Amino acid sequence: MTTTEELVAQVNKLLDDVGIDMAGLFEDFDVVQVSRVLNRNLHVLRDLERELGRRVGETLLPAAGIDRKSRDPHIQWLYRKKRNRLLAIERLRSAITAHRMALAIISTNYEFISGKERLRAEDLGRVKSGDVRTVPRKTAIGRLAVLPHLAYSGDVLRLLAGENLEVREAFKLIKGKLRERGTVQMKGMRIEVEYWEGNRLKRDRLDLPADTDVELEL
Repeated sequence: MTTTEELVAQVNKLLDDVGIDMAGLFEDFDVVQVSRVLNRNLHVLRDLERELGRRVGETLLPAAGIDRKSRDPHIQWLYRKKRNRLLAIERLRSAITAHRMALAIISTNYEFISGKERLRAEDLGRVKSGDVRTVPRKTAIGRLAVLPHLAYSGDVLRLLAGENLEVREAFKLIKGKLRERGTVQMKGMRIEVEYWEGNRLKRDRLDLPADTDVELEL
């Protein structure tokens, strides 16, 4: 059985190979072949992500508050090892996302037909290449031109390093927007009150503006 460190090395080597292979795949764009390779890669990457995630978990070692100069060398070694494992998982997840995005873009631009069955790009792994016809969709969503530029190897930062400042800033802005959880803004309030009228207990709901003095209204 491979050790976790050997698995991390295998993951990084595989992702390097994926980046090289995918770069040449778009020179002669064959949408069926591209989809097959994306599906094959995605299957392997998901298996690796599950296995590495099972072994590693999600949290870093608690290094905050430990001075770097006084940190025990053994603790430093453990921290680096844990960090390398987590970086491998993040790289895997970035690669998986890129593959899923590519398949989604292809599926919104093309229909694949095998016999009488209509398929998505994600389904092409279960049919023979010669049995598949490709039909462009009348209404396409997503630009095929972006396909060669996705981070199939998971090296998002390496790709960004080759871009200009405007592109990097736009990426940071989009990433920040995606991470936003939103804010709660109270535009009003609804309260339920009970009161006696004519020896009978009544209940009513009141819709009030957010800046209402509730005590005064009651």
